[in-house]
Amino acid sequence: FPTEDYMVGMCTVVSELARMTVNRVTVGDFEFAPRVSIFAADIYQGFRALNFRNDFLRKKYDAMKYDIKKIEEIVYDLSVRSLLQKR
Repeated sequence: FPTEDYMVGMCTVVSELARMTVNRVTVGDFEFAPRVSIFAADIYQGFRALNFRNDFLRKKYDAMKYDIKKIEEIVYDLSVRSLLQKR
């Protein structure tokens, strides 16, 4: 399959993980968010090295940045409220 399709899929994975993080925190699974945050940041780090044209993949990449920000805000909120276990 084409590389671009794979990359779009990875962007979509991060988007779905952001939605899943909101749902998991809502039901009380607070430890899910930090793990997803690390995983999503690793995916994003791989994308940062690439230079995207102004096309569909660029839009998905930009959306992934906002999804990661959403996940990081959830982790921050949980840590401020002392809902994360100390490691």
